[in-house]
Amino acid sequence: MAAMSATEWIAEHAPGFRDLCREEYDAITDFSLLWSFFEGRVLKTSGNAESIMRAARQWARQGLLAVEPFQPEVAYFRERYFAEGGFTYHISQLHFRRPDREEMVKRVLSGESNDSAEAAAAALIIGYKAYPVVPGFAGIG
Repeated sequence: MAAMSATEWIAEHAPGFRDLCREEYDAITDFSLLWSFFEGRVLKTSGNAESIMRAARQWARQGLLAVEPFQPEVAYFRERYFAEGGFTYHISQLHFRRPDREEMVKRVLSGESNDSAEAAAAALIIGYKAYPVVPGFAGIG
């Protein structure tokens, strides 16, 4: 019996996976690969909100961080999670736990904070909490 590939296993067990177009499939694959590299190299295999915030603060202290590269992501997340002066129902789908820096993420999403370290950390924490958002792929926030 031939071994099943990871893609075949996911297609068999994740409703909606077979319906993804090539672009959506590539986005998930690319994100997974890049996140694994980021978590291993930058976060020292400790992928959590605290290690993300620590890395963002270090980048800011070293002058390696600007808000501009994160603006498209922050704008997208603001539109998704904050509208008409309040947080949308999507915010609950991030399932924040106590150490996840929920208040800091909300400050960035609401526009209260434009700090470069907080904006970078918020975008990365949302990516960490939400994983790729693919319409029609069951269970994705």
